[in-house]
Amino acid sequence: MINIPFLITTDQLSKLLNENPASTRRRRVTGDGPPFVQIGNSRQVRYRLTDVEAWMAGLATRGRTLNKRGRPRKAAGHAEQSK
Repeated sequence: MINIPFLITTDQLSKLLNENPASTRRRRVTGDGPPFVQIGNSRQVRYRLTDVEAWMAGLATRGRTLNKRGRPRKAAGHAEQSK
């Protein structure tokens, strides 16, 4: 039997991340988001749930959070001290 991974759309991912779909698309373009696959033409973008889970776990293990623009940033405890 073939194991087909569960795929979600950009809109579904944005709801999961509690962010605007435009932010999710921007994250994809800049390379800050989870890996994605293109099905058919380039407009059909999907995300494997396993890839999304691994990406989210990677943010947590690197001590990173997301800023207001949805970009990864270092956690407060890792911030550089100013002079």
